[in-house]
Amino acid sequence: MLAEEDGGNRRYQAISEIRSRITEEMETDIEILRENHPQLLKELREIVCEDKSG
Repeated sequence: MLAEEDGGNRRYQAISEIRSRITEEMETDIEILRENHPQLLKELREIVCEDKSG
């Protein structure tokens, strides 16, 4: 039982860390690309926003 709780805590911690990276570091990266290399930003958006469900 304790192992399950520990696994759940690790999962939550990992998800929280990824969200933090997305909201903090990714915003900075996007701003840098916007100012210095708009073509790379366009490529990033095409990859990230690509709809692969269809």
